[in-house]
Amino acid sequence: MILREYQQTAVDKVLAEFAKGVQRTMIVQPTGSGKTVTFAHIAKRMMGEGRIMVIAHRDELIRQGSDKLGRITGIRPSIEKADEKSEEWNLRGELPPIVVGSIQSLNSGKNGVMRCQRFRPSDFSLIVVDEAHHCTASSYVNVLNWFTTDNPKIKVLGVTATADRAGRAASCSTGKRCWSPKM
Repeated sequence: MILREYQQTAVDKVLAEFAKGVQRTMIVQPTGSGKTVTFAHIAKRMMGEGRIMVIAHRDELIRQGSDKLGRITGIRPSIEKADEKSEEWNLRGELPPIVVGSIQSLNSGKNGVMRCQRFRPSDFSLIVVDEAHHCTASSYVNVLNWFTTDNPKIKVLGVTATADRAGRAASCSTGKRCWSPKM
């Protein structure tokens, strides 16, 4: 998939921020402008640095993200949602390089152990939060804390069309907005 000019600009600016040492940033693009394609290209460029986790809150976004990531990276992502569990070690002893997970499933658990704790945080280099305006919720905070605490290499990218919603900024602990198109 060839990127539109504004998508390429977003990819370049996010990667430049990460290269400068910024660990958390956000892309704000309008609905229908290809946010999933944009973050999939960022994921593709970061593939060699560690595993990638994409977090979404609806099945439609999980399937869409998985599809676009597969088409753009050439790797079929593993799904962590409800009865679907990422195959954390396949028969060849390999970990899936990309996981697309439901925030509800990652946050669920028993006896005080969240499902996201199945994953070793140090394996991951990038967490993408789709619809990042939701990440002020405790479920997102819990999961993001799991992956980012004691993982100095991790980068967090929030992606949303509505960074400021209901008077609450979608900080996602991302610090600043990296890029918003002028449309």
